[in-house]
Amino acid sequence: MKKSIFNYTTFFISMSYSLFANASPAIKSTENRNNEVLEVYSTPLHTPQEKMAIPVSVLTQEDLRANRSASIAETLTSLPGFHASFFGGGSVHPVIRGMSGNRVKVLHSGSDLMDVSSIGADHTITSEPFLSQRIEVLKGPSTLLYGGGTIGGAINVIDSKIPMSVPEKGYEGELHYQYDSVSKGNTGSVGLTLGENNLALRLEGTKRYQSDYKQPEPLHQGETSRLAGSYQDNQSANIGVSWLFDDGYIGIGYGEQHRRYGLPGHTHFHDHEDDHHHHAPIRPPLIGHHHHNHNHEYPDEQHQHGIPYIVMDSKRWDLRGEKNNPFTGIESIRFSAVRTDYHHDEKEGNEVSTSFKNKGDELRLTFTHQPIWGWHGVIGGQFNQRDFSAQGEEAYVPSTKTKNHSLFLLEEYQLGDFRYELGFRQEWQSLLNRETQKNNKQSASSISAGLAWNFTQDYFLNLSLSHTKRLPVAEELYANGVHAASRTIEKGDPNLTAEAANNIDIGITKVTGDIQFNMSAYYNRINNYIYGQFTGTELNNGYRSLQYVQNDA
Repeated sequence: MKKSIFNYTTFFISMSYSLFANASPAIKSTENRNNEVLEVYSTPLHTPQEKMAIPVSVLTQEDLRANRSASIAETLTSLPGFHASFFGGGSVHPVIRGMSGNRVKVLHSGSDLMDVSSIGADHTITSEPFLSQRIEVLKGPSTLLYGGGTIGGAINVIDSKIPMSVPEKGYEGELHYQYDSVSKGNTGSVGLTLGENNLALRLEGTKRYQSDYKQPEPLHQGETSRLAGSYQDNQSANIGVSWLFDDGYIGIGYGEQHRRYGLPGHTHFHDHEDDHHHHAPIRPPLIGHHHHNHNHEYPDEQHQHGIPYIVMDSKRWDLRGEKNNPFTGIESIRFSAVRTDYHHDEKEGNEVSTSFKNKGDELRLTFTHQPIWGWHGVIGGQFNQRDFSAQGEEAYVPSTKTKNHSLFLLEEYQLGDFRYELGFRQEWQSLLNRETQKNNKQSASSISAGLAWNFTQDYFLNLSLSHTKRLPVAEELYANGVHAASRTIEKGDPNLTAEAANNIDIGITKVTGDIQFNMSAYYNRINNYIYGQFTGTELNNGYRSLQYVQNDA
């Protein structure tokens, strides 16, 4: 059984069917689930799950068949310590140990999504659980492979868009369907992999429509039993092709997403003449107040008096490759290149109030080296750049260009029953405000150490210590305008510096046998924690003034 955020019991039907599933698996595991040894794909060392300093939470294909939901965040709520933050049905964000937003990184097969989900709770995360092969959640030293600011953790959604194996019979496929009663929701997905000799082709897609959520009681008198604006309508399609050779592969993939979803409780900013002397500086609207047109094709909106909604389109190109044993001393080389073109419009009726665009590129290269004095590890580099722009009455973040360069290192050492981990990451970031031409340049170093002690058969004691830094993002530095999702007028501070998080994590793990468990305790102390502080100014329309500041937490 599942429950919605409104305490209303959900009835759902979920069916999955594999067609001709005879491909060689890209990630190996044994048949017996109780004794299976899971290798972690997200670390090139392929360390068994139970031997990591902080065990990775893994949802395998079998787990996903039982727990898939409409979003990555909802799918992860089956794991201890994971929660979901809802802004209607179309935008659901993960919360890990109380951390969310920029402190939890969602990855797509190891690469940044490059959407705008971190800028607002009403902005969707462009990751599709119905097209995922498995999901891994990293904590501890291994997170430094993907970012220094991942205080809550890194969620790596691993897809099969680019095939890593050729089906033994030349073809394989999957069908999935799910229905839930609370939203009258229907979700279906299909995937097909074809291959011969060294060539493999992958085609996949998904379609989802969910109506407004049913709620036990209307929130206001005169409303219906469904929450207006909580619907969503999504489509995704991917195509990928790979050339597989001895000890490696190279592949390219392309995918598109189209989403339309409502924003319940979301009202756009409307100024009152008698309020103008209270205002923090705000960006003047480029598009004026709207004349709402309710005669469009979505019946959920026809009688809701202009409930806002978002129309999102995203295009993504991926190039990935891996070569094992390329030369002496190196076990494998992995590389990836990504280009993303993201755009969404926030609308009322047929009128666009605000448009967001984000174009991003990422390059990533890692080398896994053979043991040196007993230390086995991976070293790599990453380059990421993104051009962000927003236009309209709620464009509270100016146009920016962000560049991030980083070097990282993860090392492991096995000594008897003890396994040691060390992680390090150095980042350099430049964040240009295109309107003022001010360029904020900062750097940050992060380090983490861990220990896994197999103190008796099947039982591990895990310990991790980390000092990690998160560099401020564009909205924290340069925000200056209306943010309707939080009903605030936000003001950034270009003098903000990096957050510094100190973490201790200790636990006991048993991941084999009929009884399996993981118990852990943790302590976080964050210096220069960045947050939005209310100034005490409130407008007649209910909006409040917010200033980004930092303090120890």
